[in-house]
Amino acid sequence: MTVSASQAAVIAPLFVWLRILFALGYRYKPDMRHRLEAEIEELAAVKCGTKIEKTIMV
Repeated sequence: MTVSASQAAVIAPLFVWLRILFALGYRYKPDMRHRLEAEIEELAAVKCGTKIEKTIMV
């Protein structure tokens, strides 16, 4: 029981802080998802030995 209570005591303030930042308009690298998906597709294609067309993600 003490482990979960201590975890909650640490995580709760961090969660509240992030919610405040997001409410104020903070966005960390909004294009990160697109870049990661492109890199994953590229790595999967290399592993499978297929060619893919490179597209520029904006």
